[in-house]
Amino acid sequence: MLLSTMTARVTRSAAKLGFRGVVYNINDDKFYTDANGDQFDDLTVDVAAEQAGYLFQNSGYYQSGNNHTNNVDVIENVGSNTATTIRFTSGAAGDSGVEFPTYVAAQGDWYDRNTGVITIKGVDKSAFIMLRVGCDIEPDVDESQAELVLDVKVNGTSGEYIFQIKTLLTSMTQGAEIEYSGLVNVPVFIGETLADDGSARATITPKVLLTNTDGDIKPVSLVVYLWR
Repeated sequence: MLLSTMTARVTRSAAKLGFRGVVYNINDDKFYTDANGDQFDDLTVDVAAEQAGYLFQNSGYYQSGNNHTNNVDVIENVGSNTATTIRFTSGAAGDSGVEFPTYVAAQGDWYDRNTGVITIKGVDKSAFIMLRVGCDIEPDVDESQAELVLDVKVNGTSGEYIFQIKTLLTSMTQGAEIEYSGLVNVPVFIGETLADDGSARATITPKVLLTNTDGDIKPVSLVVYLWR
């Protein structure tokens, strides 16, 4: 059969699964491993799928009828210039889920509803994640803004210090005491400082910082995408 070599990414993954090499048969669109010598065996593990995944966790926004009337995660009367931890805690069916690669999922939950903290588990320095955060804001004052602030604590080997990643969540310039929607994507490269290296694990805590206004913070949804 006509065989063409896989990309380096899949070959590297195959090594982690205990295979000497992986090839792709363009005739039947299947992967094969030569783990047993000259005999190529059908590779039942979807290697490509094992490279990516996601988790999602909603607040009570959707269970409240796509509004914040009964959303228990809303934080009212937040002061200006105070970075406030946001949480997404709905336990209703369909409001959370995990589709991580097997080797990552085996390490346990990444997201803690009680604290709002994301713990990075089961990935090495080659990994990359992206946080997609939806959060609405109701300001008390016009001409203000809200930032998403990620408090990132590095792993134990790197000293467990904290650095911040900030990005604009929404500008609020159309009036006070109305709801502004915020939705941002924030990339985070794992590297040696955030990798799960057997020491204390790295964490990410999403927060919201209001500038030039007090107001209400109204979380909607969190998604964490993973690639490696």
